[in-house]
Amino acid sequence: DFYHDEIAQREISRIFGQKTLDYCLHLVCGQIDWLSRLPLNIQIKICSFVNLDDIPRLSLVSKLFRSICRHNDLWKILYMYQHGRHALENKNLIQLAEKRGWRHVFFTNRLKLQIELRREAQLEHYHPEDPSDLVKARERRHKLQPSPPVSAR
Repeated sequence: DFYHDEIAQREISRIFGQKTLDYCLHLVCGQIDWLSRLPLNIQIKICSFVNLDDIPRLSLVSKLFRSICRHNDLWKILYMYQHGRHALENKNLIQLAEKRGWRHVFFTNRLKLQIELRREAQLEHYHPEDPSDLVKARERRHKLQPSPPVSAR
C-alpha cells in the first residue's frame, strides 16, 4: 500500500518534490477535486443543472465556482432553459447578448428587453463611420428635451 510505504513516499518527495507527493497522497485517499480538473464546458454543463436560486450561493464556494457562475455560456444555457431554444432565432437578441452578456439578458424582463432591442435597432440605422449622423441624433434629442426652468434672481 502506497499510503503506508514511507520509502516510496520519501523517494517521490526527493525526486519530484513535496507537491507531487501531496498530490499522490490525496489521490490515494480520494481527496482530489475532480470538478476543477474537468474542461470548462463540462463544468458549465454541470452547473446548468443547479437550481437557479442556488447559483448565487454556489458562486460563494470558491473562485472556480464564482467564475463558472459568472460565465456567459452558463447564462446562455439558462436562458435557453427558461425561454426555449427558439429564443436564439432572434438575431437582435443575440447581438444584444454579445454586447451586454447573457446574464444581463436573462435578468432583464421582457418589456425592458424589447425596449433595448428597439433601441439597438434604431442605433443600427445610424452609421458609426459617419459621426454627423450621431451628432444630428444628439441635436434632435436635445431639442426634444424640455429646458430647465429659469429661476429669477
